[in-house]
Amino acid sequence: MTCIYSIGDVETDECLYVGSTTDFKRRRGEHRLYVMKGVGYPIHKYINSIGGWGKVDMIVEEELNDVSLPELRQIENWYIDKLNPKCNMNRAYQTKEDRREQHRENVARYYERNRDKLREQRMRNREEYNIKQREYRAKNRDRYNARSRERYAQRKYNKDE
Repeated sequence: MTCIYSIGDVETDECLYVGSTTDFKRRRGEHRLYVMKGVGYPIHKYINSIGGWGKVDMIVEEELNDVSLPELRQIENWYIDKLNPKCNMNRAYQTKEDRREQHRENVARYYERNRDKLREQRMRNREEYNIKQREYRAKNRDRYNARSRERYAQRKYNKDE
């Protein structure tokens, strides 16, 4: 059964998570297992923090027939916007432009947070590269000098003609 489902806090009636699945029973079992194992997804951590699976209810919001995966994700997005769940970290469906924009924001945030670390890494890489270049040139100095002499002689020969 393809459906959109939500997980809600029984005591506060707050929506915690919205998801979609093609097999509701299997998905409910997976969520319960993740909560029992303490898997690190935000929804499962939150359920553990409020007292476990007994404190939440997983309900079918809408049953769907003959929908493609992109359509399912778009409907799931609509429910995410409508119910404003606490633990959904990502959009269910994104256009290519949405993904590009999200990626740009993530990269910018990463560079902002790690500016000093990245600067030090670039300096280290530059120093290592310069050392390797000096070693290579020293090792191959005779070859460089011979090639330079050949070029000089060739230019001089061509000039004299």
